Amino acid sequence: MEKCRLLMVRGGNSRKKADKDLQEKQLFSFQTIKLLKSEALRSPRRALREPYMDEIFHLPQAQRYCEGHFSLSQWDPMITTLPGLYLLSVGVVKPASWIFGWSEHVVCSIGMLRFVNLLFSVGNFYLLYLLLRKVQPRHKSFETALEIEAGSMFFTLFAYLMCLYGNHKTSALLGFCGFMFRQTNIIWAIFCAGNVIAQKLTEAWKTELQKKKEERPTPIKGPFSEFRKILQFLLAYSMSFKNLSMLLLLTWPYILLMFLFCAFVAVNGGIVIEKPPQVHLLQVCLTGNKAVMNISLLTPEKQSSEPLV
Repeated sequence: MEKCRLLMVRGGNSRKKADKDLQEKQLFSFQTIKLLKSEALRSPRRALREPYMDEIFHLPQAQRYCEGHFSLSQWDPMITTLPGLYLLSVGVVKPASWIFGWSEHVVCSIGMLRFVNLLFSVGNFYLLYLLLRKVQPRHKSFETALEIEAGSMFFTLFAYLMCLYGNHKTSALLGFCGFMFRQTNIIWAIFCAGNVIAQKLTEAWKTELQKKKEERPTPIKGPFSEFRKILQFLLAYSMSFKNLSMLLLLTWPYILLMFLFCAFVAVNGGIVIEKPPQVHLLQVCLTGNKAVMNISLLTPEKQSSEPLV
């Protein structure tokens, strides 16, 4: 009995020590994140008091929007993207001025506008965590996404996450928000639609293979037998009105977004808003190349059914 009592006391002490260690680790993690977040905002402000690199275009435009100047005459012709970043920045900082009574000088300052991107960056980490759980829960690594601004990446990741969970209307709406940040994000809407189609084709192919196993047909021999099987399957699948209507019902939000993009290009006369002397036409190629490279990472063999928490 005495030994049992000693073991219970030791076990209780071990649990208390483990709980204390866990609390200390959690406190350390919280303080570290708090420090990093504060330094992420303060360090650039100390080192960069003036607009830096692309900020020489984006910050003055965002400040004009923040001051209520939305006319086309106030638009910088060197900016080639839609005003999604500036509109959302105003939507974040303006309510803060009403709530806290801050002056326009404070609300439209460089630091406050940079803070909006910091919020997107924090959201990107959480979205990457959710994507890792949904796509490849057993893997611990993930290749970096496109080298784009935080807001554009945020809506792109969010749209893909909703696509994986089957919320295609929400995904397309978020894809539109990403399009408002960078026009070439339409590639990722096409990728989401392709992911849906590939998933349904895979399900139908597995069903077809299971039927053939049960029927035990005579095997087709030849150097291109597997290739011919796939072609026959794709032809039969595409000739089915039921299959095509199902795919259309699933992908129509993305198709609508693609039509909207085509209408924008037709009316605007090109992808970019303005036409400066040097237009980066290779951006679409870069985006498409990265999408193809990431297919193996972003398309899971088995979709997880974990709840979105």
